[in-house]
Amino acid sequence: MLEMKNLRRVYGHLPPIISAQGLSKRYGAVALFRSLSFTVSEGERIGIIGPNGSGKTTLLRAICNMLPWTGAIRLDGVPTNHKATHRLAREGVLHLPENRGILATQTVLENLQLAFDSYLDPALCRCG
Repeated sequence: MLEMKNLRRVYGHLPPIISAQGLSKRYGAVALFRSLSFTVSEGERIGIIGPNGSGKTTLLRAICNMLPWTGAIRLDGVPTNHKATHRLAREGVLHLPENRGILATQTVLENLQLAFDSYLDPALCRCG
């Protein structure tokens, strides 16, 4: 397995951790996003901004395969189109909705770690 520093040497930059090409999502006649494309490489951060109802949460749910969409999403170069949400969570792709199911005394990172750990160890998740 190549180390990150070797990948920089081979490619001149790091390959994308996650990328989307031509991503589209509609609710009936309303297109929330059309032909959206982006890449995020190691160490990069992106922000998703827009007014209420513009598709920010829908985009995050699409990335996690929580709802149907068209286009292509790749995680470390591998298509995610047919991966179940819980399998993506095991690979670190998580969606933690705002103000729902979080522990207010924990940091964002601690909440995400708890969600991630519950997918790795079902005994930690007491659902139902």
